[in-house]
Amino acid sequence: MNLVMLGLPGAGKGTQARLIAQKLEIPTVSSGDLFREHDKKNTELGILARDYMLQGAYVPDDVTIRMISEWVSSQDGSKGFILDGFPRTINQAEALDEMLSNYGGLDMAIYIDISVTEATNRISTRVLCSVCQSPFSLLDGVKEGDPCNSGDGGVIYQRPDDKPVAVEERIKVYSRETQEVVQYYRTRDNLKTVLGSISIDEVKHEIINAIKSLENKKYGINRGSM
Repeated sequence: MNLVMLGLPGAGKGTQARLIAQKLEIPTVSSGDLFREHDKKNTELGILARDYMLQGAYVPDDVTIRMISEWVSSQDGSKGFILDGFPRTINQAEALDEMLSNYGGLDMAIYIDISVTEATNRISTRVLCSVCQSPFSLLDGVKEGDPCNSGDGGVIYQRPDDKPVAVEERIKVYSRETQEVVQYYRTRDNLKTVLGSISIDEVKHEIINAIKSLENKKYGINRGSM
């Protein structure tokens, strides 16, 4: 199964991508993680993306597409994968179609729908573990510099692009660009919309049911109580 996760920043794309990837035993990656990995390694693409990320601005399509294309080509195409936060523009969606032409195409685009207000609140209070990347909220009393409760030695931090001023710009960019991608997949009849305001388990359950239905219809696979 080749899947993409769409939604506003803070919609829960990363959380659901990890949960579904574990269930299906397939790899997953987010465009944001690739940006940060390239930035840390000081690669050509990382340097190109760095200034845009710090401003919360949109990283140009050509840079993003090159990163995703490298990652897709490094995977075992027979297993499938989940892309989190890509594509974000029509240009990226068309480039992904080309990338997947030898991998069976895209099976489903999953859109986690939340309001702009909820997205802003979630993102501006979100902090992460520096090691496992588990999310926490400043509203729960944690603060930057605290140790992660997983015991992995990580500390809590807030990404530069999750700061309030950057969040506002990220959401503006999303509203302008990515809704077109949602419509792109809707017209191709491979879009699944899930309300992100329900619980994490409920979102996961809806996505799993959609995947099972698609697998049974398209491939004759019945996972039962997956």
